[in-house]
Amino acid sequence: MHQLGIVTNCWKCDLDQGVPLEELLVQAVEYGLVAIELRQTALGGFESVDDFLPDVQRLGRLTEQFPGCCFDYAMSLSFLSGEITEAADRVSLGRDAAVAVAGTGVPHLRLVDLVSSEEQVTACESATVRELAELTRAMDQAGGVLSVENCRQPWDDLFRVVRRTREELGSVGEKLKICFDPANFRLSEEAGDSLQALAQLQVSDLSMVHLKQVKEAVVLQDLVSGEVDWAAQLSQLHQLQYQGPFLFEMAPGPDWRPRLEAARLFYQQHCY
Repeated sequence: MHQLGIVTNCWKCDLDQGVPLEELLVQAVEYGLVAIELRQTALGGFESVDDFLPDVQRLGRLTEQFPGCCFDYAMSLSFLSGEITEAADRVSLGRDAAVAVAGTGVPHLRLVDLVSSEEQVTACESATVRELAELTRAMDQAGGVLSVENCRQPWDDLFRVVRRTREELGSVGEKLKICFDPANFRLSEEAGDSLQALAQLQVSDLSMVHLKQVKEAVVLQDLVSGEVDWAAQLSQLHQLQYQGPFLFEMAPGPDWRPRLEAARLFYQQHCY
């Protein structure tokens, strides 16, 4: 049975209204969600207000409060155009947060690049490979892994960077993984085809899969049938023998509980 989980930006409306993250986590556990992605900008009192820096010590205590959960820390970073070096202090804090929230599990830092252009990716590729390799080694030394999420950039560019970085890493190349988000392919015409991308992957490449739906490049608040053919996606993941976690990441909004229940039912109806 796959682990089901949630990305905390699903709760951003509640968090912005002052609902404590711990209260939302209690409800997530009641829904049977165990894989929790602690997403920068959606952590309430667990990060600074202005620049969203994680409160590492406080985050670390979540593992004691919720021993049955598996946490990772996720941050937005233009890692495809040099920001790993430019934001070294922030990256270091993110790494510390990933280690703190792992408890006795495997530390997991996840990055997503929302803004780097195709031109920037190409111009910075060699530097990106070096920086990703260095950060992956740092996570490996902490007993953990680094994963990068596909976003608006062309899939072929991201996957080429990942392959080159793994070659650079040699024996620890397996510690760099991909967070696969089929819906993100629909956010940009340049991103590519999600099923074709998935066909290029081995099961060992994947750290997690995000569950959401889009319409005309806008993420929906509900997980429903639409532009992402989830039956096809899940069937292909089954052929890969993927056994990792699936995390709900619908757009935030009021009344998330009935929408989460409906999303879970949608997943169960379409899963293999």
